[in-house]
Amino acid sequence: MAVLLNPDNPQAQLHWRGLEGVAPRLHVQLQAVEVRRATDFERACSTMADWRADALLVIEDPTLLPAHQTEIVDCAARHRLPTITGIRSLVDAGGLMSYGASFPALYRRAATFVVKILRGAKPSDLPVEQPMRSRFRQQLTPSVRLR
Repeated sequence: MAVLLNPDNPQAQLHWRGLEGVAPRLHVQLQAVEVRRATDFERACSTMADWRADALLVIEDPTLLPAHQTEIVDCAARHRLPTITGIRSLVDAGGLMSYGASFPALYRRAATFVVKILRGAKPSDLPVEQPMRSRFRQQLTPSVRLR
């Protein structure tokens, strides 16, 4: 499985370490494909083709999504790579599926924290929360046909 990520993003590094820990138990071989800027996409696409990846996982990053989702989906379609990410917009652009936190729910929760802070609460006294809801989205007619 090719894993498209921005190595300059600390969050992507956390995701990568988590994947490395789980992949051997699932008998999945991972290959990191690093993209830092728009000009890296063509090289990244060629790299995935050279590796003969069977699938593509896109780790969320503002550099990659949604700004370059068209390039990602086009590459995946050319090389018949089913594509998954945590961002729904990639599915809307033609990727296979997404599974991740519901951004509207996160925004509503953030608004409650803003109200508390505006009413005098100290940010350091507020709890850290994990997303309570995730959403699965699958492309009904994927642009990539599975092998």
